[in-house]
Amino acid sequence: MDFTQIRAVVEVARLQSFSRAADALGLTQPAISSQVRQVEEEVGYRLFDRLGRNVYLTQPGVILAEYGRLLLQLRREATRALTDLEAGPTGRLVVGATEAVCLYVLPPILKEFQSRYKGVSLSIFRHHTDRVVRKLVEGVLDVGFISLPVPGDELEVTPILRDRWMVALPAKHPLAGATRVKIEDLLPYPFILPEAGHTRQTMDRLLAPYRRRYTVAFEVAGVEVIKRFVAEGMGVSFISERYARDEVASGRLKLVPLAGPPLNRDIGLAVRKGQYHSQALQALVAVAKKFRKLR
Repeated sequence: MDFTQIRAVVEVARLQSFSRAADALGLTQPAISSQVRQVEEEVGYRLFDRLGRNVYLTQPGVILAEYGRLLLQLRREATRALTDLEAGPTGRLVVGATEAVCLYVLPPILKEFQSRYKGVSLSIFRHHTDRVVRKLVEGVLDVGFISLPVPGDELEVTPILRDRWMVALPAKHPLAGATRVKIEDLLPYPFILPEAGHTRQTMDRLLAPYRRRYTVAFEVAGVEVIKRFVAEGMGVSFISERYARDEVASGRLKLVPLAGPPLNRDIGLAVRKGQYHSQALQALVAVAKKFRKLR
């Protein structure tokens, strides 16, 4: 079997569909089916079961798809290692991060990187931390900027930024003049929370003791929407202090610390354990570590 056939098997397994795999690879569905069939004939096992429109891996398919992902990953790393024989960092890096990190953490890091390493192109994958972590482990991403902590031991993580969660209030809210507020003080007001992700998990843990005493007015995607809704007086929320500096400076929002120990938010740079560190990746890691002074 060749790499084209292996890629076909891996994509069908990933997308659980021959048609979607064909679209992803820019091929026709008969071409994908033919490549998978050739692999099945070579290894002597059926790799997929088809039930209606759904496609499921057989046990041999699970094994081959996993080794296929590793082979494709090693091929990419071998190509990068050969590219590194050239002078200076070159090539392409795929960077994963949440929307908020893309907006408020990455710009100065990537600006510095691009000014120093013009031969490296960057592609940004924006999603929740959990999805970024999964794509890192799968070898789809080269590096991720993620909320900490993360479970498991498959990643090497370097903390680069510590911020703190603050209570976000409309500028004219009754609690806006307080020096600190307790969770109990917020319970009469509706909450605006992210609909999913690491941040939502943190907020749910924070509010868990008051489960029957608070209401959620809105579940929304993205910190920008949360800030806008809070500024319009539609509820209260929790926001990382760094993410609302402009709104606080302009008077649209008020951030007030929570009573008790600071509720810290840590952002880390993560790479997959054991992966090949190209010159480009090493350079990006070095630039990101330089910005740890922002903590």
